[in-house]
Amino acid sequence: MPFSFFGKKPGAPRPAPAAKRQRPAQPGPARAKTPAPRIPEPPRPKEEPLPNLDFAPAVEGEPGASAPGPAAREDPNQVHSVVEEVAILYANGEDTHAAEILEHAVQGEDAAAATEEVWFLLFDLYHVAGKREAFETRAVEYAVRFGRSPPAWSGAERSSARGTGGATPIVVLGPGFDGPGARQLDILERMASKHERVRADLGKLRSAGEPGCARLIEVLHAAKKRGCEVVLQNAANLSGILERSIEAGKRENPASWLLLLELYQRQGMQEKFEECAVNYAVTFEVSPPSWEMPRKQPPRSQPKTPPVPATPGAYVMSGDISGASPAVLRDLSVWAAAHDPVVIDCSALRRMDFVCAGTLLNTLAELKAAGRPARIRGANHLVGALLRVLGVAQFAQLDRRKS
Repeated sequence: MPFSFFGKKPGAPRPAPAAKRQRPAQPGPARAKTPAPRIPEPPRPKEEPLPNLDFAPAVEGEPGASAPGPAAREDPNQVHSVVEEVAILYANGEDTHAAEILEHAVQGEDAAAATEEVWFLLFDLYHVAGKREAFETRAVEYAVRFGRSPPAWSGAERSSARGTGGATPIVVLGPGFDGPGARQLDILERMASKHERVRADLGKLRSAGEPGCARLIEVLHAAKKRGCEVVLQNAANLSGILERSIEAGKRENPASWLLLLELYQRQGMQEKFEECAVNYAVTFEVSPPSWEMPRKQPPRSQPKTPPVPATPGAYVMSGDISGASPAVLRDLSVWAAAHDPVVIDCSALRRMDFVCAGTLLNTLAELKAAGRPARIRGANHLVGALLRVLGVAQFAQLDRRKS
């Protein structure tokens, strides 16, 4: 039976209509299919290495030891508390006490923290006292401690026992009466027992606790009984601190009241003294101290200072310089007016007291204001530390000894 290729099969289902023919795509840039929208996943946190919780310093050469970074530079003009205390003690002629502090610093519990400057101060003290045997012993310890050659003994002459040639010693109190301030009160008491006249600088005080006020009153009264005159410098600073700590009718801080009355008395402020005395009596219901007429002190003769030789290139300071206004410091201004640059050679200077160092500071400040800053060279570590304590580096170049 013949089959027809174009006929319709009987009983066969009708085919579905053909889909609409599309034109072939023209050549051109291919277009990406748009993906179905989906909810974005939250970003994963960036993985960072955990911090090293081992606070022990890594040993150089061991795995994990970081490369050494730039070392923090120490301010050359910053003075450690031990250095400051020793410098002031030495300026006041308290060599024995200064040596005790330094020897404890290099031998005590914190000996490992003692800087080279502390050692150099001790070496200078041994030179001044002529203690060569102690110097040699410490020199060996220094070499072991720092791995370098110690300073050599130079055969320095021994200074006088008092050291400052009769100059008035000074103690700087502050910033409070606790901690280091309490030690300064002890130093003031000890100096008042050895000298006829002592200065106490109150300009650096920032606070005055009740126990410290009571302690200062005790020291002042004890010195008065011994016949020692304690001159209070910058007393107005402490007066202002005490005035803010008391209140009439409020029974608090009795020692602060009494110290304030003492300061008014010593400054000759009778009107303020009487007003404060009345308020004190009303507040504490006790009799206040009475006003005492200040005694006139006879003029004190200044010690004669030998002339100081000067070389063409530098103004030389030598020996021990002491006194309120020594000729050596007056002559410095005259010499500086005729020389440029101004170079001060302190290689032969053994000691300078606190008052003279303050006079030198004023001279250097005037020179810098005139556009002629000076240079100080060759000062021993004890004198150099005192000059840094006073802030001489703000007005002059201070060349510090390396050994």
